[in-house]
Amino acid sequence: MITWKSVLNNYIKDTNRMEVEHSFVALRSYVMDPSYYRTESNRRERILKHGISSYQRVLRAETSARLISLNEQERLVIAAIRINKKWQYDTGRDCEQVHKEQLTFVYRRGEWVISKIDPLQTERNVSKAEPVELDRLRMSQPYINRSLLSNRNESTRSIQYNRQLAVNYANVWWNKANPDYEHYDVDCTNFVSQCLFAGGIPMNYTGKRETGWWYEGYENGRERWSFSWAVANSLQLYMQSSHTGLRVETVDSARKLALGDIISYDWDGNTQYQHTAIVTGFDPSGEPLVNAHTNDSRNRYWDYKDSHAWTERTRYTFFHIY
Repeated sequence: MITWKSVLNNYIKDTNRMEVEHSFVALRSYVMDPSYYRTESNRRERILKHGISSYQRVLRAETSARLISLNEQERLVIAAIRINKKWQYDTGRDCEQVHKEQLTFVYRRGEWVISKIDPLQTERNVSKAEPVELDRLRMSQPYINRSLLSNRNESTRSIQYNRQLAVNYANVWWNKANPDYEHYDVDCTNFVSQCLFAGGIPMNYTGKRETGWWYEGYENGRERWSFSWAVANSLQLYMQSSHTGLRVETVDSARKLALGDIISYDWDGNTQYQHTAIVTGFDPSGEPLVNAHTNDSRNRYWDYKDSHAWTERTRYTFFHIY
């Protein structure tokens, strides 16, 4: 008898094949979730529609999975898995993404099938952080990454953003958490803030979570970081108004961005930004590629039309750091 584990192995193998052939044929014998086909069809239609100019043609795909939780009963199994996908395109570009899914297996009519596929994490997730009272407040003072300075007495104004250091950091930590920082379920903006700090952008410490751009971690069980450090909409608003330390200008095209620049994503076109990514490269036509957390991505095409979070209302803000 074919076990649910065999069905899981088939699912990983067949979804990997689907990345190249864009066909559901192999899945239809054991995946019985109509919503999965509907959502995935819409996503793949977008990829194929923009494939020539954006995603190019996939030459090779690799997919691996790791079990992260399991609820196993006699005729019902609910498994959460972490899936890592790698693509090689005909232009020579490679890309990686990590995401999590929950698969529901049921045993009926003498065989195991997948009755439901639910994404556990998407770029649409929003941090619900709320203000907390702090024991004390401090005067605002930029916190500088001193390891970037040749002269320890150098002023904040003289610090130049080291784009390559920011990109290097993004490439090292794109799919894992730096233990020096807290890791959040919705981690995209926390990750980008770490990249900016690694590139030499000084923290603007106010002690108030609603202002500045700063991180301290936990103190006596309390979260000590500004909303702008870890919440996409808050960082977007901070970048729009910051004139010291983090100095940016908005540009009207992704092609005007440079390495280490930032893109904010408003999936619903309602000025509530829900995702943040950092530019780490460019494709042969000069379009930016980005790294991000939630879902972990490396060398991803910047427009995110391959994401389940993307809608026709999606709007972007392009931030060039100077």
